[in-house]
Amino acid sequence: MAMKEQVRKRLDVDELDYPELAHELGPTVVPVLLELVSEDDPRIAPRAAYLASLFDTDEAAEVLAQAAQSRHDATRVAAAASLSNIASAKVNSQVFIDLLRDPDPGVRAKSVSAASLRNETAINVRLNELMNVDPVKEIRSITAKALNARDR
Repeated sequence: MAMKEQVRKRLDVDELDYPELAHELGPTVVPVLLELVSEDDPRIAPRAAYLASLFDTDEAAEVLAQAAQSRHDATRVAAAASLSNIASAKVNSQVFIDLLRDPDPGVRAKSVSAASLRNETAINVRLNELMNVDPVKEIRSITAKALNARDR
């Protein structure tokens, strides 16, 4: 069985122990995870994105950037939730901005905590917009809390 199919099979289970799987597969699996995210299967791609984030490499950051462009909300949510697993400097600022602008409120909400760790002008502008004018009250609140915690 090809490596990609082996990894797909390992990801396609109900109970997934991500840290254990990351330990077993090692960082050499990241290019395979990029392929799986690129295929955009709504069950496998979010799992592949999260697993990649556990490796904290530049290549894993590329997997999250790809996942952030998915047409599936679940994959974009996984990318947003996974951002905090990777050293933020490895992730292109545009990925944070795109996720903070996502039409899905879950994606925006999950992006806030990781994005608030990046003290960059363009990201700060978007976070301030979320805090002040996002149509979802909870996102405004989450953003305000994240920015207050960062600025302490």
